[in-house]
Amino acid sequence: MALWFYALVLTGWLASASVRDFVHLYAYLDNLLPRKLRNTTMTTSRPRPLRVAASIVGGLTALVSGLVGSGLLTGGQGDAVTGIITAVITLLAAFGITLTAEPKVTPLADPRDHHGRLLITSTDSEAA
Repeated sequence: MALWFYALVLTGWLASASVRDFVHLYAYLDNLLPRKLRNTTMTTSRPRPLRVAASIVGGLTALVSGLVGSGLLTGGQGDAVTGIITAVITLLAAFGITLTAEPKVTPLADPRDHHGRLLITSTDSEAA
């Protein structure tokens, strides 16, 4: 019994290290300039959060599929783990969109600028 536990812990550690290294390799290759442009001063160090997130989710999903294929997890367990990964990613995405978009939206009930002053409509400003 303990041997299976240690094997599962070792497999999980190796899988997490592999996913981390894959993300680092992908980020390195993503910022690598083509051969023609390597000697120029062009920079491509833009952050690419969607690619990194997709790499992590893809790596985790592939890991679960690999564990199901090797027999360490049953099909039902693999589906459950994949469902949990999907639910967590969906929840994080919803909160991320909310936190990013909320400061950029003006509420219609009580519109104010960044300094807390009331906003007026264009008809009110024309009359003044």
